[in-house]
Amino acid sequence: MPITDDLIKELYILAVEAKNNGQKDIPVYIFPAKLTTENFNKLKTKYNEKTLAILLENLKEGYDYFLKNKTLAKISVNTNGSYSIK
Repeated sequence: MPITDDLIKELYILAVEAKNNGQKDIPVYIFPAKLTTENFNKLKTKYNEKTLAILLENLKEGYDYFLKNKTLAKISVNTNGSYSIK
């Protein structure tokens, strides 16, 4: 869901309440846009530096995983700083 300034305040309050009620982990995944093929290609064109292109590829992989599986991917960082999505 798009998080606007007002909604980020609400999200913060909900996270604080969850934490105060014993929830230890509150995963939050943030994407620069809905990563449709069109939006993804626009982002790749706008941010075509190699490092950012790799990051966008990683984001797209995680985004597609979520859409397909309706669950969050397991994400870790490799020794070279790249994201691994499983």
